[in-house]
Amino acid sequence: MGSVYQIKSGKYKGQWRGNANLPRIWNEEKGKWHYPKKVVYGKDEHEVRRKVNEIENQVYKNTYVDSGNTTVESYLNAWIDIYCANLQPTTQALYKMYIKVHVNPHIGYVKLKDLLPIHIQQLYNKLEKGGYKYKDSKGNEKTRPPLKSHTVKKIHTMLNRAFKDAVVNRLLYINPCDAIKAPKKTKYTPRVYNEREMHRLLSIVEGTFDEVCIVLAGFCGLRRGEVFGLRPKDIDFKKGTISIVETKTKFDKWLIKSPKSENSQRTIKAPKFVLDIINRYISSLKIVPERICDKYTPDSYSKHFKKLLEDNGLPHIRFHDLRHFAGSILAKYNVPRPTIKDFMGHADEQTTSIYTHGLSDMLDITSEVMEKVYKGK
Repeated sequence: MGSVYQIKSGKYKGQWRGNANLPRIWNEEKGKWHYPKKVVYGKDEHEVRRKVNEIENQVYKNTYVDSGNTTVESYLNAWIDIYCANLQPTTQALYKMYIKVHVNPHIGYVKLKDLLPIHIQQLYNKLEKGGYKYKDSKGNEKTRPPLKSHTVKKIHTMLNRAFKDAVVNRLLYINPCDAIKAPKKTKYTPRVYNEREMHRLLSIVEGTFDEVCIVLAGFCGLRRGEVFGLRPKDIDFKKGTISIVETKTKFDKWLIKSPKSENSQRTIKAPKFVLDIINRYISSLKIVPERICDKYTPDSYSKHFKKLLEDNGLPHIRFHDLRHFAGSILAKYNVPRPTIKDFMGHADEQTTSIYTHGLSDMLDITSEVMEKVYKGK
């Protein structure tokens, strides 16, 4: 039972004060239990007694939480250091950017104990709408553009995880994100080349550096980072295999890391023409680079690829859409789904289904079948 008493002297003479007993904490350094107390004040004994009893009742029911004056900003900074320490460096950097650039300017000042679902909903609304002012690293005032819905969804996922950990640590009673409807991720439908379009592209880049990048993505199904992380020693020309063991990625800087998942780290049987193209390219160089496609960073090559298509009057696609071509062409020729999954480095067949689109010339096949069925009536 906590204590309640009236202050006898000093600045707060006559005021009523109470000490509520909180859950004990083990002090590792001193090797003994610490018994913290929560101080409450009131105008009379009855009010203070009620506050003390309320707190101790919550402690008894294991529902007591108290984050003190901790703000959302200070909590999230601590959460990154403690709970995200084992995440990939790129993921840590991404979370730090989300917190610094998008979360703190809007709700970072709010005390954690005062945080409500409406604060978070207003945050998402502002991020999706954009148009608010901010200062860049040089102090220049700029207007923030709207964020894409899938980026807001990623921020929601991060905050949901962070506030869930706050509940576990008794800093919040409930997770405010539980009352928020997660932003919907906008579905992107890629433009996938058919075989005729791919052949035209290959004829344009034949014998160039672009040919190497394009066949690795379009006929081996490599992701962009995997293309630019590939080393000559990852290719076994005798066995005809390509091993994906490193990928080049970027957040605040370019770095080499392991592929995105265990399934992404794979060895594939490469088509002979792909190996021949790579071998010819490497043989043409005076000095063999550590990375085969080292002339560009992934970002700069995507821009280069876009201009390549524009200059030659080809339909616009992303460089990553060449990987969709690889999955789709395998599906067209009835390669089993599990085989495509392993070839593409997917975690499951559900992901593989995203990459096995109906090519435009496949529509001709369905039309022909229906025509035959109709004429056979």
